[in-house]
Amino acid sequence: MSKKTLVCKKCKHSFEVNRSDRNRKPCPSCGGKAVRVTLEEKLVAKGATAPEMSENRMSFTVGKTDRGIFYPNLDENFYVQKEHSDLLEVINEMAKSDQQNVMMVGPQGCGKTELGVWFAAKYKRPVIIMNCATIREAKDWFGYRDAKEGTLSWHQSDFVRALQMGGCVVVMDEFNRLHTTLHNTLYPLLDARRSTFVEEIEEIIKVGPNTVFFSTANIGFAHTGTFTMDSAMEDRWGIRVDVGFPPEAKEIEIVVSKTGIEIGLAKKLCKLARDVRRKSDGMGATLSKAISTRQLLQSAKVMRQMVSRKKNPSKALDYTVVPFYSKDGGRESEQAQVLQLVQGIFGV
Repeated sequence: MSKKTLVCKKCKHSFEVNRSDRNRKPCPSCGGKAVRVTLEEKLVAKGATAPEMSENRMSFTVGKTDRGIFYPNLDENFYVQKEHSDLLEVINEMAKSDQQNVMMVGPQGCGKTELGVWFAAKYKRPVIIMNCATIREAKDWFGYRDAKEGTLSWHQSDFVRALQMGGCVVVMDEFNRLHTTLHNTLYPLLDARRSTFVEEIEEIIKVGPNTVFFSTANIGFAHTGTFTMDSAMEDRWGIRVDVGFPPEAKEIEIVVSKTGIEIGLAKKLCKLARDVRRKSDGMGATLSKAISTRQLLQSAKVMRQMVSRKKNPSKALDYTVVPFYSKDGGRESEQAQVLQLVQGIFGV
């Protein structure tokens, strides 16, 4: 059930209640009168109108690093569903005695990869993100050979170091962009054997204790260049989490917190996203794709700059949203439908 925030007028203590509860309740700390906090008040209290802007595509910031392995800082603004947070707490505990393999499935740009990083930050674990789309040969997982002055040497990958160190979170990003012929070497790493033989160096690589594997996958007809996993590989990902977009109020908060855009514009942006998602979902869908939270953040950043230059902020959508939809079909095209929504919401 969705939540709302109440704050005590006397001691300023804040707490969450179910959305169906009354907007006024006694404060559990001092007994004073607690009232509902509006979204605007909540954002202002958090200083969301003046965020620290980041050049990173991800929302997290990095603490200690060791080449490709790093310790992420916890992003307090990252939205995690309560049931997912509870599950990840269980996974963290179970990993102390048994390796955990978790597959996260959902639309692009909804925070699947960041959820794995959030887990690492939450439980103070190191993490490595492996871009599966760049793996072309089995040995690419483990390292490469180099010849210098007539001598061959083997350079061990950060992936191997992450596996062996123990306690690491290994995020295998875009896993279904990995060709099925490259699964074979992963099978023993992901099952009870927890090891694999690397022929190039004639060594057995063992997975350290308390290691957690995450994989991410965009599944659906709209995602080209992906491969179907066979049942043997699917079976090794024993836990599957469906990750979706945040609730509307939370998504507005995220957009404002991360970009500093004015709240009114953020509400319009998120309404556009909600309407487009509705038209792209189900059997009667007339649009081929949804607007992701990632796209909203990019649109909001451009809008903020437009506003600072006294330009029409909705023009940002001509470059960050509209071009991603097809013009085929004239007045009935996807792009025409999106433009109609934009005009209805932004009044242009």
